Amino acid sequence: MPTNWQPGNAVAFALVAGLFLFSPGFSTTAVALDRQHERCDVASFRFTVTPSECALLHSHNSDVVTFSVRLTDMQIVRSDIVRDSHMIVRIRPVEVPTAREEVAVRGKQPITVTAGRSEYNVQDDSIIKFQGVDGHPVYVSRGLTTLEGDRIYGTRIEVLYQFDGHRNDLEAIDSQLLELFKRIDLQ
Repeated sequence: MPTNWQPGNAVAFALVAGLFLFSPGFSTTAVALDRQHERCDVASFRFTVTPSECALLHSHNSDVVTFSVRLTDMQIVRSDIVRDSHMIVRIRPVEVPTAREEVAVRGKQPITVTAGRSEYNVQDDSIIKFQGVDGHPVYVSRGLTTLEGDRIYGTRIEVLYQFDGHRNDLEAIDSQLLELFKRIDLQ
């Protein structure tokens, strides 16, 4: 047991554990570490978050974990649609550290290079590539009304994040997402 374990945490832990034990379709395990944050295991990932945040991380019986983030303060929030202040994040384990969009642009030359962004034309769609602050390449493609970022985090996690298609602060969003991953100790 952690050295900061207190008997009062057992009640909170039992309530949180009971919620997940009897929630169909979710595979989440919570282990109390302190009064505010806990280890939260979802699929093959480990997070350090509050019990209420742990309840918002969903795997739906797969290796993919999905959660929503409020962009104004980078807090994990209840699932919602993508809009200017809200994004959806999906993470999945990968054996080979290659983002999906990386495969799409492999061997192609960019059609434009501006301010650290390379733009590629792939099957009449545009993919923008830039370097994340962690040195990993980030790929952004356009959906009908959204943009989707695609990157590798660490060496074994692919991150797909969907956000409002009118935004142009791609590097800032990616950087803030990396800060969130550090804060929640994504492993």
